Amino acid sequence: MRRLIGTILAVGTSVGLTACSLKSEGAPSQVASARDAAPADTVVLDSALAAATESFADVRDRVVAALDTHLAELDAKIATLKIDLAARVGSAQTAVSAAGKNTMNNAVAALERQREDARAALDLARRSTADHWNDVQRVASDTVIRVQDAYDAAVAALRR
Repeated sequence: MRRLIGTILAVGTSVGLTACSLKSEGAPSQVASARDAAPADTVVLDSALAAATESFADVRDRVVAALDTHLAELDAKIATLKIDLAARVGSAQTAVSAAGKNTMNNAVAALERQREDARAALDLARRSTADHWNDVQRVASDTVIRVQDAYDAAVAALRR
């Protein structure tokens, strides 16, 4: 998951810079600099070069959509985690101590806070301008990563 988000961040940053800095579409010197700025991964490179002629709004929308998809996948996992947590706490076979319940509840609460932060960051990224794109994109990507980390922590708390 982190590799996916890192790839999204790398593509969005290099493409965003390239798309915003093009003086005229298809300028050979600008496209060459995009090739130099993009990661060595050929899929990412092809995406960056293909997107160099896209408008900033297209690039922004594509990156936000990818992060939004990842967050939606985490939402489904969070829903399943809550069901598992409720089943575990309510199960007569699993004696969960008060401290254990508190730990699990705190992990889920942290997860929900991180998720709300990520949703707010994605909303901000949707409205971002080219001037602030790199910072906004980095924040949005980092918040999605924090949701993933909080989910992993909640799962670990549930397994204890």
